[in-house]
Amino acid sequence: MASCLDMLAIVVSTGDGVPLCRAVRPGAAVEPEALAGIERRLSHYCAAAAEQAQKMGLGPLKVTTTLYDKLCLVHVYMLPLVITCVHSPDSNCGTTLDIVPELREALDPIRAQVQAVYDREFAGQ
Repeated sequence: MASCLDMLAIVVSTGDGVPLCRAVRPGAAVEPEALAGIERRLSHYCAAAAEQAQKMGLGPLKVTTTLYDKLCLVHVYMLPLVITCVHSPDSNCGTTLDIVPELREALDPIRAQVQAVYDREFAGQ
């Protein structure tokens, strides 16, 4: 996988806000509360925005970049998964965009398993 040396953390959660895994670079200045909020709330809001964009005929949402005072977040949509790459606000988030195809390929087996669980649990609802 291409290098993303300035990435502070990566969070994988469902579009419903269920955290699946996270990895934080040792020594990274990322508050645990911020990561928990990304896992449980932001991923859910982002998935809802992706759904609405598709309803408006814009096609499937692929990636968004959100810049805050303290963090830059790159959300990769692989619904039902949302992968969030966490950067400092002054980092080069473009490096994450370069590895999106590799992230998708690496995480597609997990996406497929989560989708299978959703299909089984929520069939007919």
